[in-house]
Amino acid sequence: MINCVNVRKKFGRKIVLDELNLQIDEPKLVGLVGRNGVGKSTLMSLLAGLEKPTKGKVEVLEQSAFDNLYVSVNSIYIHPNMTFPANLSLRELCQMGAQFYMHWDQALSEKLFTYFDIPLHQTFQQLSTGMKSMFATIFGLATRAAVTLLDEPVNGIDEGLRKDMYRAILKEYIAYPRLIIISSHLLDELAHLLEEIVILHDGKVLVHDNIDDFASSHMIWEGELSRMLAAYPDALILERSPFGGDRVLVPSHIAGDFQQQAISAKDLYLYLTAEKKGSIDDVFSNNE
Repeated sequence: MINCVNVRKKFGRKIVLDELNLQIDEPKLVGLVGRNGVGKSTLMSLLAGLEKPTKGKVEVLEQSAFDNLYVSVNSIYIHPNMTFPANLSLRELCQMGAQFYMHWDQALSEKLFTYFDIPLHQTFQQLSTGMKSMFATIFGLATRAAVTLLDEPVNGIDEGLRKDMYRAILKEYIAYPRLIIISSHLLDELAHLLEEIVILHDGKVLVHDNIDDFASSHMIWEGELSRMLAAYPDALILERSPFGGDRVLVPSHIAGDFQQQAISAKDLYLYLTAEKKGSIDDVFSNNE
């Protein structure tokens, strides 16, 4: 469904993506995560055909994505900065969506707009930030596009409504499977939805894995640091626990006689992508 081969994307002298490879061949719910500025939105734009790669190949539905009408009518890219025509009401925008997207589900859109109290007589510009996110995400789901790209789909939405929106995404995916890629910083909230996780780091795909397998791929040891490093010299040293004891991150297949803890997908992602600058405690240290 999507295929990225040796993709590089530059903006001026800045290289955002470099030798990126990613292939997903079937409908799935995929989480796209990474630190700020690693290129998540850039990758989404490339997949949507809005940007041309500086180098490499970006294919969607077996066609080159850039400036491709076939890709456009079979994909949707929802993102926080998107705009809609200011002179059209939300209802009129949906009518346009139904004309462009062959699988548009009017019944689904009406039910979700009613549930989330979206005022269809207003324009998109009249909505609050949270309302804009809800409208755009519902619009994206209603297209039933084969490739649905949701960039921060719950931006500005209250926590209770975020849970409902996640359930709407999951239920719609189950009812009408397609490739849905969700880019978000809220991996702890998203993890239960996802089948796979893609982690971007340093312009490349650091991890592309089943999310459960990813979370179980590492564990935390706690004990005396010198002994743990002797047992596994490549262990990632974590911040000292406020309750005592040193902690390191190791692959799950490594054996060691130490206290062991499981780790969540979110925490493992944060540890693996952390900049090695010490801890925040170092900023407040009085040591010269």
